Amino acid sequence: MHGSNDRCVNVAREDGELAIRIEEAFVHNRRVYGSPRIHAELQAQGLRCSRKRVVRLMQTLNLSARRPKQYVVTTKSDPAAHFAPNVLSRDFAASAPNTRVGGGCHVHCDAARMARAFLPYWTCSRVPL
Repeated sequence: MHGSNDRCVNVAREDGELAIRIEEAFVHNRRVYGSPRIHAELQAQGLRCSRKRVVRLMQTLNLSARRPKQYVVTTKSDPAAHFAPNVLSRDFAASAPNTRVGGGCHVHCDAARMARAFLPYWTCSRVPL
């Protein structure tokens, strides 16, 4: 019976020492190594342990490898593509600073009517798109 208690104490002590080595290897490798690479590195250092033991200790230490960031291509531009022609021949150049560009139709509304509609403006203008 005494032998099993000694075994538990030895395993706990070895796990503690191994956990320190695992964490050092994990931090040394920029926190990107998972359990297979950590296990291989420990074997290269001369430590003998199973891969499942490394997995268990990494889980108890809450160490998980960072996954590579997924790069999402949002635009696939074609260098030979041309812009759409300006069919409406609209001029979007401002004639002076702080002036309206693009022209438009102005619709004025009654202030009381707008206040009832919860609009924060006292005049209403609508520009067609």
